[in-house]
Amino acid sequence: MGTPTTGNRESAAVQLRQALLTYFDVSDLESLCFDLGVDYDALPGEGKAARVVELIEYCARTGRIVELIDRCAGMRPNVSWAEIRSAAISTPNLFQVVAPLRPVDGQGQFLNLPPDRALKIGIAIGILAVLLLLCGFSGGLLASRFVAITLSPVPPNPTIGAGAVAELQAFQAVPAGRAVLLTYDNVKATSLAKRLLVSNTSPVSEIHIQFLEDGDIALNVRLRALGNRRVVIGLGVSTQNGRLVLRPKAVALNVLELEGSTFGWVYVPTSLVNPFIEWLQKQLDAAGVWFERVSIAPDHLEVVVRKR
Repeated sequence: MGTPTTGNRESAAVQLRQALLTYFDVSDLESLCFDLGVDYDALPGEGKAARVVELIEYCARTGRIVELIDRCAGMRPNVSWAEIRSAAISTPNLFQVVAPLRPVDGQGQFLNLPPDRALKIGIAIGILAVLLLLCGFSGGLLASRFVAITLSPVPPNPTIGAGAVAELQAFQAVPAGRAVLLTYDNVKATSLAKRLLVSNTSPVSEIHIQFLEDGDIALNVRLRALGNRRVVIGLGVSTQNGRLVLRPKAVALNVLELEGSTFGWVYVPTSLVNPFIEWLQKQLDAAGVWFERVSIAPDHLEVVVRKR
């Protein structure tokens, strides 16, 4: 691969596209997307070539182009990625598509977009307009229950997180059949969740937990599959046949990303976060313990677990 030069898309973006097409088959691309928290099948376009382009554009738009290149390097270490990565760090906008302008009958200019892309942009603008209208109505509703975590997410504490991990490790030495009471406040739960659930390959890049007065749990997360936007999930929790079962009751998405404000939050269908909840449920089921009882109060959770 040649040395990328600033302002020349072919030196970096095109070479990245060619490398993905040359060294990755469809199953490799699916694995790559999974690691990035991207649904390969949901990428626009038909066929491998179109979806490679969309993946690069998506990562460029969301500021994850270097992460994409690093993932590629991890899967194909024998390919030279250093020059492309250097270009991505120094000039990330090289990987973003800019639609050309052209004159129309001498009367100004407009974006020369393909019909399918113009349709997608039109739909997106329409959806955004509806969401913005809903913001004025749902912002107040959201504030009544979730204002504490939308405005002030619970901060993780590394020391407390390490202690919570050590507590779980000690539980592994407990004889089979013995029950243990585990207690958590918001900070301890958030710190433990960050240690166990946030990684480069997990669906979340950020997670905060708050226990509510009505026995529910509120999760404040950034979901990679939604462009790393902030989402608040109200969870109902129960024990069923030794399992701790999670049920999303309400989901709100931060459309405008206005820090310190509930304006711009809108309620969305709970199905939007089903993949994340299913992943979270698998993590709980893999713990290998019998959940006997769970009790939730403001800033407090008690759970009785029995070693299988």
